[in-house]
Formats: sequence, structure tokens, C-alpha cells
Amino acid sequence: MNGLLLSGLAMVLAAGLMNGSFAVPMKWTREWAWENTWLAWSLVGLLLFPFALTLRTVPAVFEIYRQSDPGVLLRVCLCGAAWGISQVLFGLGIRRAGVALGFAIVVGLAAATGSLVPLWLLQAGNNAGWPMLIAGIAIILAGVGLCSYAGQLKDGSNAASDGGSRSGVLLCVAAGLGGSMINVGMVAGAPLAALARSQGVAPVHSTNAIWMPLLFSGFLATSIYCAWLLTRNGHWRSFTMRGERGYWLLATLMAVCWFGSVELYGIAAARLGEWGPVLGWPIFLSASIATANVWGLATGEWRHAAVRPRRFMLAGVSMLIVAIFFIGLSSRIEH
Repeated sequence: MNGLLLSGLAMVLAAGLMNGSFAVPMKWTREWAWENTWLAWSLVGLLLFPFALTLRTVPAVFEIYRQSDPGVLLRVCLCGAAWGISQVLFGLGIRRAGVALGFAIVVGLAAATGSLVPLWLLQAGNNAGWPMLIAGIAIILAGVGLCSYAGQLKDGSNAASDGGSRSGVLLCVAAGLGGSMINVGMVAGAPLAALARSQGVAPVHSTNAIWMPLLFSGFLATSIYCAWLLTRNGHWRSFTMRGERGYWLLATLMAVCWFGSVELYGIAAARLGEWGPVLGWPIFLSASIATANVWGLATGEWRHAAVRPRRFMLAGVSMLIVAIFFIGLSSRIEH
């Protein structure tokens, strides 16, 4: 059992490394607008990959959906749509509240609610390890705050001080709550995975029955916004420009890293057992943030930064790593 737990935690860390790396290829899609890259990534990562993998590993998936409780499917789809909308709200919120403040609110709320909501849904509050879990989440929030402050010092930017700041904070709060819905959706869709296993699907593939409707709903939400931006800004023609095949390959690489991380996280959560979504989510998110910061250093984002913001960034990443150990230890405390 301990070996299974440790392998699950290791897989969550690997998934976080992949997730923290997925956006790096965007640095080389300079001739595409954000909406071009995001729509291409969404098409491959949220639609094509989940459908292909699910149909390959869960052949009778549509029969499983027919036999399942419609309420379960509805909750999964609503969680997916909320997560997709949160990606749009995040972009709008940081324009008004500022990047540093917006990032801290969104990621902090996603880390906290993404663990605490499943904890409540699973009614695991009487577990002896929950105080250490709460402490780990608190450390995550502090670490994210330090990383965000470091980013503010590096960029020399401040949150907006006009009337739009308050609405920006509200948008970021909504984005943070919505950002955790992909994890909550996995908890809500547990009956789908159980039904898949009862029909002979391997446990490591059973969560694919959840990902397909969850991510499809997220794709609808993000693609509608991207399509609107492409139409408004006249960027549809960028998909046919010279060199666009290379950009599609970069978007596909993004999709491989992102969906690969989600698939690996789903397998890891299954290995961690009932507490998988509670323990795995903050570790996954912490590893993602730490990896993204490392990539920022490697690609020169901090090349011209002063010593002080670098120290705050390293301190924040260190706190995230400490939080990983706190949350991991919480799973070793006997019930």
C-alpha cells in the first residue's frame, strides 16, 4: 500500500512538471495572436486527444454514459464549463486588477478550493491528517503570494488603482473558484469511472470516462471566446500564413504536455485512493507553479531582474516545495 501511495505521489509530481511546461512553446508562436494559439491548443488538447484516448481505452464509453445517472453527467459538464469560463475571466481580471494581484488570487483560490471542496464532498473531515493538509494549503497560499510579489517587483507594475480594480478582483475570485472545477469535476464524475471499471475497463483508464465530457465542456467555453476574438481582430487568416505548420506543431506540443499531465494526474489520483483528489491537487498545482518559475529563469524572463525579486521568487518556490512535503505527510497519518 505504501508503495502504491508513493508511486501515486511521484506521478502527481511528474504531472505537475508537464503542466508547468505546457505554455513554454507559446514563446515561439510570435506571429500568431494569443487567440490563435489558444484555440489551436484547445482543439487538440481539450477535444481531439481526450476523445481519441477515451474511445481507445473505454470502447463502450457512450453506453456507460447512457447507463449513468444524468445528474452525474450534468454536474461533470457544468464543472467543465465553469473551468473553461474561468480561463476567460482570468484574462479579463488581470487586465483590471494587475498581473501580480490577479495571479495570486486565481492560483491561491484554485489551490485551496481544489482540495477543500473534494475534502468536503468526500466527507473526510474526520481524518487525523487534515490539520497538516490545511497547513500545507496555507503554505501554498503564502508561497504563491511571494511569487506574485516577486513578479510585481520584476515588472515594476502595480495593480490598477482606478474603479476597475475592484471589479478585476471579483473577476479573479470567480476565475480562481472556476479554476478548481476541473478537480471538483473529477470527484463529481467518480460514478462514471466506477461504472467503467465494472464493465472491465482497467482502473488506470477508468478516469478517461470523466475527462471526455469534462474537457469537452471546457473546450466549448474557451473556443467560443477565442472565436469571438479571432473574428473581432481579424486573425482567422493567421491560420493560413506561411510557417503555420510549425505553429500547429508547437500548439500540439502544448496539448501533449497539458493533456498528458491531466491524464497522468487522473491515474495518480486513482492510485492515491479516496483521498486522491484532496492530496493530489495541491501537489500537482505546486509542482506546476515551481516548474513554471524554473522555465521563467531558463528562458530569460528574469535575466534583467534585480536581486530582490529573484530572492522573493526563490523563497516562494521553496515554500511551495515545503507545502508538497506537508501534504504528502498528511496522507501518512493514520485515520
